[in-house]
Amino acid sequence: PLSFLSNTLEQFAIHTACQLGLAATLPREWLVLVPISACLWTAGRALFYYGYSKMTVMRAYGFSYAMTLAMFSIGYVNLHNFTGINLLPETIPKLY
Repeated sequence: PLSFLSNTLEQFAIHTACQLGLAATLPREWLVLVPISACLWTAGRALFYYGYSKMTVMRAYGFSYAMTLAMFSIGYVNLHNFTGINLLPETIPKLY
């Protein structure tokens, strides 16, 4: 549907701004979050489309999935750029 495509274009513009901000402010060790964020955004859009095709009320799950990711991304970028606070540790913790 046309409304899905227009919403995806709007969400893509927001996501692109967040991705560029993250790529510019994340430390080198944490740049792995940029492609992970892209995969999560794509999953959110797929969930949005699936919910939209079933019942329009169900699109909220995919929309909130993608928007929450954007809010955390832009929140980190703004906090880092305006205050200099870095919420991430220097190195990625090992998970073994």
